[in-house]
Amino acid sequence: MGELNFSKEQFRAKTKRNIENRAYTAITKVSNLYVNLRCAELTQDVVKVYVGGGITIGSNPEKEWEETVAKSGTMLRIILK
Repeated sequence: MGELNFSKEQFRAKTKRNIENRAYTAITKVSNLYVNLRCAELTQDVVKVYVGGGITIGSNPEKEWEETVAKSGTMLRIILK
């Protein structure tokens, strides 16, 4: 999830040596992406819960699975209240 290639105005450094360049700016493209590990899809009579885990080279797969199960339990408890 996130925004792709949105424009960001970048101002020049404000140093005493470069006074003329203070008037100029540059437009750069920036992307900010995030991983959504918890979400739900609600329809008229069905709720689908989606959860994910972040498995890396240093992860313990069993612990990641337990954490994923706990996340889904939290989501379901909130929905079923």
